[in-house]
Amino acid sequence: MQLGRRSLFLITLASCLLFSCAQVGSISGGEKDIFAPKITKSSILHKQRNVSSKVFTFEFDERIVLNNGNDKVVLVPSDATAKMSIKGKTLVLEWDKEWSPNTTYSLYLNASVKDFREGNDSLYTFVFSSGPDLDSASCVVRVKDALTNMPVQKITVGLFETYEQQTPRYFARTDKFGIAEIKAVKEGQYVVKAFEDANTNLILDSLEKMAFDTTVYFFSNGSKDSINLALSTPRERDKIKNNVFIAPGLYAVHAPSIWHQKEKFLNGKAIGNSELFSAKDSLVFSVAPIVEDQFTLVIGTDTLRQIVSKREKLMPIKLSYLEILNGDMDSLVFEANDFIQSIDQSKILVKSLPDSTIIPIRIEAIKQRLVLKGLSKRSGNFVLLSAEGALIGASGNVNKRQQIPFVLRSARELGVLNLTMSKGGNYLVRLLKDGKRVKESTCNGTKVSFSNVLPGKYDIHVIIDDNNNGEWDPVDPRNKKQPEQILIFPDATSIRANWEVEKTIELY
Repeated sequence: MQLGRRSLFLITLASCLLFSCAQVGSISGGEKDIFAPKITKSSILHKQRNVSSKVFTFEFDERIVLNNGNDKVVLVPSDATAKMSIKGKTLVLEWDKEWSPNTTYSLYLNASVKDFREGNDSLYTFVFSSGPDLDSASCVVRVKDALTNMPVQKITVGLFETYEQQTPRYFARTDKFGIAEIKAVKEGQYVVKAFEDANTNLILDSLEKMAFDTTVYFFSNGSKDSINLALSTPRERDKIKNNVFIAPGLYAVHAPSIWHQKEKFLNGKAIGNSELFSAKDSLVFSVAPIVEDQFTLVIGTDTLRQIVSKREKLMPIKLSYLEILNGDMDSLVFEANDFIQSIDQSKILVKSLPDSTIIPIRIEAIKQRLVLKGLSKRSGNFVLLSAEGALIGASGNVNKRQQIPFVLRSARELGVLNLTMSKGGNYLVRLLKDGKRVKESTCNGTKVSFSNVLPGKYDIHVIIDDNNNGEWDPVDPRNKKQPEQILIFPDATSIRANWEVEKTIELY
């Protein structure tokens, strides 16, 4: 049977429609929503007075969902806590307490809700009063790191009714410039403090980074004070922290100097000076040989327990180069992971590179340190070679073969820096290169010198050492002492090889 032209056309058209319907495609939903939900109606207005209701409602222009997190709704002062819920397009806040009489509050909806599809959020602020008037005192607080003098963000700045109080009456958080502005403050007297609040409990904990001003400020309506604070971590003068087991034979603790005089016991046995290495703010104990699978260390009233694995017990002795600030040019120090019990000096060599000439040296073991002497007149590239079994630790373990390269500079390759302070005093002076501290020295008066300095540009940090203890002291809230001031002079000087530089530091 022959088909007519009209029939062929209809069959072809039907086939095209059939196959086009079978193809999988995507349906465009239009342009992506990049805008946060907007409040179209609320039961409370910005700057509203005589507020008594404990339920606030905020209606948005689109469907919303709650954002998780306790910091999404912030009330200042924090006299009440809100329970959040969503009813359609409406956010409902139900407060658990009555408002304090004649008090102005700041309510921050900090990304408390986001739109249903794209997750866009925003920040809304409402100021309201439980009385007929709105408080209008305010302050701007700038927070900088006491060590670096750089602004610090996300720091809680609070107004406290007394110095002893740990929870602020009013608070705000610093921005990326280290600035926090506290508004709508009730007229009265306040102490200003700043703290890290890492656990977000809005309580100034004793070990958090903090800053304070002991001045009692009087805030009056319409006033706007400007305050600067220096943030630091209080020194734990009565606690031990940062303890670490260094397998196979050492246990190191960061310990304030007052702990150095306390009684110390390892597994119930008193520890003598021969089993202890003491530095300014740390103690290193020899705990080998370790017979059991754990040991107990008692320092004063602190008890430290350490579990030790079989692998840790069998760890070989290993050396690492130890760079000491203001070190003796004739001594090169390497540190082991165990107190060194004995040395086979025939298995330790120092060779110059690249010709591999053997350099005569004197070797001495001081607890966990291996000291090489007789190198003061040498310069160039060298390598320390320790054959297997060169060292035996208190654990009875030996070292494996090790090569440690190092560089020595001659006096002609180094420079000297002589500094004169513009006024006499007690200072701790530090030289920093590329942000790293390379030398430091105390200065009692006006003069201080640094020898054997590598060529290059250096920052100079001058610490006003108020108590003349040779170290920088951070904030001391117990005794109401500020951190010792650090004067920073970036790119203050350039050192040239075989050159002596004279420089005056203008203190202000």
